[in-house]
Amino acid sequence: TGGIAPRTWRLLRGRLPRGLRLDRQLGLVYGSPRRQGIYGVTFEVADALGVRFFTRLVIDIRGPLPS
Repeated sequence: TGGIAPRTWRLLRGRLPRGLRLDRQLGLVYGSPRRQGIYGVTFEVADALGVRFFTRLVIDIRGPLPS
């Protein structure tokens, strides 16, 4: 929340699990992961004024996974 629209998200460090994607306008991670594992990622969001915020997440994928 907060900031001045439009906001733009990007993956700054790490990799999303194969099969997941980032919606750069909404900051939403979506899709169907293809592998189990623990993935550390850092996202950056910038608003229309260029104000930036960073957040680090750990994504823990556990099975069973879609084939």
